[in-house]
Amino acid sequence: MSTGDAMTTTAPRDTAAFDGNRPKYSGDWRDEESAGIVPVPLANRYGTAGRMFPVWVGPNMGISSVFIGTVGVLLLGLSFGQTEIALIVGIVIGAIPVAALCTMGPRTGTGQLPFARLPFGRGAILPGTFQWASAVGWVAIGCLFGAQAAHLLFHVPFWAGALIVVAATMAISIRGYEAAVLAQITGTVVMPVLFAILTWRIFSSHHIVLAHATVHGGAATGAFILMVTVAASGSFSWASYAADYSRYLPGNTSSRRVFWYSLAGLLVAFIWLGSIGAAASSVLGNQTAAGIRNLMGGGALGELALIAIVFAAIISSVMNDYSGSLALQTVEIRVKRPYLSAIGGLLAFGLIMWVNAGNTSGRLTNILLLTAYWCAPFAAIVGVDWWWRRRQLAQIAATARDTGQDVPGYIQDAMAWHNLPSGWRPVVAFALACGAMVPFMNTYYVYGAAARAMNGADISYIVGAIIAGALYVALLLLARQPYGAHARSPAAVRPARGGTV
Repeated sequence: MSTGDAMTTTAPRDTAAFDGNRPKYSGDWRDEESAGIVPVPLANRYGTAGRMFPVWVGPNMGISSVFIGTVGVLLLGLSFGQTEIALIVGIVIGAIPVAALCTMGPRTGTGQLPFARLPFGRGAILPGTFQWASAVGWVAIGCLFGAQAAHLLFHVPFWAGALIVVAATMAISIRGYEAAVLAQITGTVVMPVLFAILTWRIFSSHHIVLAHATVHGGAATGAFILMVTVAASGSFSWASYAADYSRYLPGNTSSRRVFWYSLAGLLVAFIWLGSIGAAASSVLGNQTAAGIRNLMGGGALGELALIAIVFAAIISSVMNDYSGSLALQTVEIRVKRPYLSAIGGLLAFGLIMWVNAGNTSGRLTNILLLTAYWCAPFAAIVGVDWWWRRRQLAQIAATARDTGQDVPGYIQDAMAWHNLPSGWRPVVAFALACGAMVPFMNTYYVYGAAARAMNGADISYIVGAIIAGALYVALLLLARQPYGAHARSPAAVRPARGGTV
């Protein structure tokens, strides 16, 4: 281990479960990526910022993104115009933090949740567990529509269609980072063609009636704000994954370019598909695969639509399953990443069967919200910590450039569980912020008093982010300690007990 904030070129010997084989160049997917949360060495950095565009277009070009656009009309009673404005506002609000967090990857070589070990210490168990549960939920959301399509396409029972889609998702996720990224690049090429055809078929072959508002006054205001929150949930739910897919980029990659390419990818996918859902809600109905096939006119185009839905479900779910495996390692599950990907996929299969059992739209909406709520205080704490330590981080980066060495010592130390502090400050800020969000939530399971008083408006994200950020700043001011209690000299770092991290 290096001294102070200097660099080290190899992972600690006791991180074997988290390290292993890695891709070395774009397209290097044939060998399984067995490595997990250990920071990516400089020798394995490759690619350009432009890769971030397909990385964020691909997983969001699916029917679940269309579903988000229908919520304002079908469930909340808003007009098309109101829904479209709320959709755009929400997507932008949710996408900006994700794009900002993506810039951390090249500078640290570390995924989003693994990097959260720095501010959270051992308290990373809390957001890490939420992240893993959210990932399983999102795999279920993505695979549900693919399972419906596979059921129709292959003439098999629904459970068999779900099994096909989940198995394909697991196969790519187990293969690792480069296989997941190449799947998104392929989706960015293929899926726009399908949705261009779908858009043309809907508006040329069906009588589209743009929805008029069925709610007015205070109820309309509450519904509009809730729609903004639902739309933000779609893009913002990627916040806890962001750096996972930029961590292989070279350390000198432009942060500005990473930000804009990531933002553009999220906006293009969500706004385009959400707008289709909002405009065509009168004919899209419950968003079933059968409905999409019928909208395409059946026949060859209908079959092509089913194939595309299956494909879209798989590539979207891959990223959720992959990041879920990193989250489990973050909470110190000492199992190789590919095995954790398989576990996440199997659990998602069970959740798919539950969601499909009835009230699909309602259950999907609640999963959408509940799996993203916690991201607001999490992103606020990580963002504040990054800004708070910016001078130390700049000095560490300068040392790396001058010495030509590898991974910052403070990040490497964070891979060793016994080196981490308790992390009580961010945990307190996170827990109190999550608790403060509850009165402002509006879901089937939680309808808070504040949301009820505001005619159903859900501003819990804003409340959670502000409270978490403010509390964490206050606790940092009281502490006045240097960056990360674990960024210490070798003499201060305790050896692992029993050879474990």
